[in-house]
Amino acid sequence: MAGAGVFPKVTGDTIFYQDYNAIKSVIDGVVSTYYGNAVTSSAVSQGTTISAAQMDLLRADINKAYTHITGGNSAINDLATGGIIYKDDWNAYKTAADYCETNKDTVYAATQLGNAVLSTSLTAAWNGSHTWTYTFTWASTAEANYYFNAGGYFVVDVSGSNSTGSSKDNDWQDNILNAIATQTYGNAQWDAGTNISVTEYGNVTQYLENYCQIDITKDSGTQLTISVILNDADVGDQTGIGAAVDEDVNTDAAASITRYFSQGAITVTSPTPSNTANW
Repeated sequence: MAGAGVFPKVTGDTIFYQDYNAIKSVIDGVVSTYYGNAVTSSAVSQGTTISAAQMDLLRADINKAYTHITGGNSAINDLATGGIIYKDDWNAYKTAADYCETNKDTVYAATQLGNAVLSTSLTAAWNGSHTWTYTFTWASTAEANYYFNAGGYFVVDVSGSNSTGSSKDNDWQDNILNAIATQTYGNAQWDAGTNISVTEYGNVTQYLENYCQIDITKDSGTQLTISVILNDADVGDQTGIGAAVDEDVNTDAAASITRYFSQGAITVTSPTPSNTANW
């Protein structure tokens, strides 16, 4: 026989007020503690007769997380007013709440994630070093944690196009800008305090100094900074008896920061972006 707050229930088991609170505790831990969203159900006290209306509130909390995770409501019953709440209903509610706890780091991206894109480009001839930086700031560490806990993440992408066909332009387009890997920063990196720094250099002998770099840095519990650096560091190579020639780059460069955030069943507070350096 299952005791108070213990599942699954079997035929003949007593239903205790702690059983309701046990389910509530699990789903509160997901919706409120982990995602930072409000719940509708309230804990019950000894002597309370659990009603269908109270189960409705619990079902709403479960479905809030369940929809965030799967894209739709759970299959738990909408109990009839004045009807009997069967052991199978109690078990199903607990199973659904446990599912949400187990899968709380999953989000149904098709309907439960929105996105916002920041982008920049260089289309005129360029040379030297160029840095594009955005800092993202949340009002509190709790808001930042909720943002990532609910499936939010950042994607940084760089690309090159319209090379003139010269050795230098092709190197920038094919071996640097289109070769550097897209970088993703999400909850795992945020929780671990992991920073990302990747660099892609040129492959043509006389241009090996040139590079693109992506940096993603957790500055604090409320701030993330993302930079994309282009550096045509080559100062030219002497090809004869004359002075070394440092050609401009005529390949177009582009970069984007795409911020994904929870929307729909679970909502979060987005960070404030601040553009602190431009190409």
